[in-house]
Amino acid sequence: ANFLPSDENGAKFTVSFYTAEEIGAEVTLTTPDGIPYTVSITEADLNASEDTAHRTVTKSVGDVNASVTLTGGTYAQYIPLIDLGLLTISHTETEWEDADGNIHAYTYQDRDNAPANSVVYRNRWTVTFEGLNYNETYTYSVRGLYADTYENVSYAFDLGAETTGSNFTFTTPSSAENPAQDFDFVAIADMQGMIQSMYEDSASAIEAIMAHAGGYDFVLNAGDMADNGDNFSQWGWALNENLAFFANTSTFNTAGNHEDGGGKLDDFYNYGDMAPATQDSDSGLYYSFDYATAHVIVLNTNDADATNGLSTAQLDWLEADLEANKDAKWIFVLMHKSLYSGGSHSFDGDVEAMRAQLVPVFYEYGVDLVLAGHDHTYTVTECLDGEGNAVARATANGGVITMNADGDGVMYVTLGTIGTKFYEYVSNSEIEGKFSAENSILATLTAQTFAKISVKGDTLTYTGYSVNDDGTLSVIYNEPADDLLLVKILVPIAGVILIAGIVVTVVLVKKNKAKKAAADTGSFGEGSDAE
Repeated sequence: ANFLPSDENGAKFTVSFYTAEEIGAEVTLTTPDGIPYTVSITEADLNASEDTAHRTVTKSVGDVNASVTLTGGTYAQYIPLIDLGLLTISHTETEWEDADGNIHAYTYQDRDNAPANSVVYRNRWTVTFEGLNYNETYTYSVRGLYADTYENVSYAFDLGAETTGSNFTFTTPSSAENPAQDFDFVAIADMQGMIQSMYEDSASAIEAIMAHAGGYDFVLNAGDMADNGDNFSQWGWALNENLAFFANTSTFNTAGNHEDGGGKLDDFYNYGDMAPATQDSDSGLYYSFDYATAHVIVLNTNDADATNGLSTAQLDWLEADLEANKDAKWIFVLMHKSLYSGGSHSFDGDVEAMRAQLVPVFYEYGVDLVLAGHDHTYTVTECLDGEGNAVARATANGGVITMNADGDGVMYVTLGTIGTKFYEYVSNSEIEGKFSAENSILATLTAQTFAKISVKGDTLTYTGYSVNDDGTLSVIYNEPADDLLLVKILVPIAGVILIAGIVVTVVLVKKNKAKKAAADTGSFGEGSDAE
């Protein structure tokens, strides 16, 4: 679920979900005044579709107060029988090869011609709520339908009622003409589970965020939701185990390297006109949006190489987007591969190329914060200039980092992981000195991590958190130890003492040499070594 850019009719919000091929969908939007708008599409509607390839059907209902548009279609899905990450045993087919070697996606009309038991279809549903009031809270429900006709309807499920005890809610953004000055968001990365229990562990961390991190207006996800982006089951575990989290807010994802290929963001999210239509979305998406006083840019680091960094097309779009929004009070960038991280990927050729390419660009256009993942380690840099040198902009107090909107310098964060795969911390002498030691974890992680960003007018506060075993949160902060402070004090003193000792030793050596010379000559006269 996520909001979409508003238009002349008001705010927009969209939701995507899947059902089995024999289950239709019914969605109800309820306005703050209690007025319901319901749209239903049954399996009979899908079967009657003129689109035999995917059984696509669209229905709408609404008036001047709100409207609901529901679209459903049927698509083959990659569902392994056994997926061990490096090894997949027996999976359903999504494509077939003709006699000339051309690859085709299985469509619904192929089901009778497909190999037995090798193709599994799911209905993908996308609903868009439009014409909404700004800064208002709406309620919506998502139900599955068993129905041959509208006279014979039963409900297969009611997602909100069955999983959270009530319907889902969302709050629309403020208007662009009168943007809110205060807002909050959460940043997570790399859920990347291989089996269902790993996603259940992530769900425990997500529950801790919901319970203890305070309110948030949206979520930025730095990618790798799945270990195998083609695996429909892993996406199901990631989203279903965290339904209350993802259904009641807006989530904006970037594609991780584990989601490279197959257009997975397009398969599970609807970012509409945020993403340029001219890009090839197979490897991921790059797009941008506004929220309150902020402009948020999402990059696709799968569209990069070790020679050039980001592709020319994406870099041109990025620079044009930054130029058009350079007057935004806050500019945030979300990307999967981190430019500054404490992990082995910091040595990768494409990462090094992007670091050389993007750091000057981000600084030139006044980017404030860059959030990334990829290396499952947690690091926060000092604010850096276009050459990667630290500049005095942010202040830190007990793990809470504060910066003002009118400052210069970009802070780069590697968010760690909300999953359970912890990568070994690897030192990189090229960049390690740029980390804030007090606000980073310069060691291999032992707990899940995430970040909370709060904006109040001209002031931003950034707080990193680790998730404790008991479901509570701890602020990530390394208080300088007393003995370290003592060392900082004593080292300069020791240096002075050492230098003084050397001088004294040299003088004594000279005096001893003079005494020996005098003993040999029997005199300490002028011109002797004693001078």
